[in-house]
Amino acid sequence: MYSQKSSERPAMMFCLYAVSLVLLLGLKVIAAGATGESNDRSWPKSAHRDFTAVPAREMLSFNIPILSDRAAQFDAKGYYTKHCQKCHGADGAATDGRKTFSEIPDFTSKPWQMKRTDAQLEISIQDGKGAGMPPFSEKLNDEEVKNLRKIVREFSAER
Repeated sequence: MYSQKSSERPAMMFCLYAVSLVLLLGLKVIAAGATGESNDRSWPKSAHRDFTAVPAREMLSFNIPILSDRAAQFDAKGYYTKHCQKCHGADGAATDGRKTFSEIPDFTSKPWQMKRTDAQLEISIQDGKGAGMPPFSEKLNDEEVKNLRKIVREFSAER
């Protein structure tokens, strides 16, 4: 009789271990869902985004924005003209803007373009630069920032 209980003990321990593991994993999944954790960090980008500006038709349940045709409708050149051209100039050389802010870069400069990665340019667009350039992270989503970065890159190609 003792040998029979001994052989059942490893099986019982294995079952107890398996049930405990399943419960712990289940709790982790529930906790991740409750806190909104996700491995996909592409949308929404960060906690400081204001989703109250997203129309209701673009929202799923739990206020998670879905990708819409907003990026397809975004006119990067028009946005540059309206918001960036004042300082950076229509040609990207910032000739007039540098009179006020001497640190404004010349987008047409090949060496300046070569020193900056796409990520650095996108961060500058999102976070702004000092007191002279405001951040655009509240106004532009990631895809729109990429499109605006492409406009900045095009100034070097035009020369």
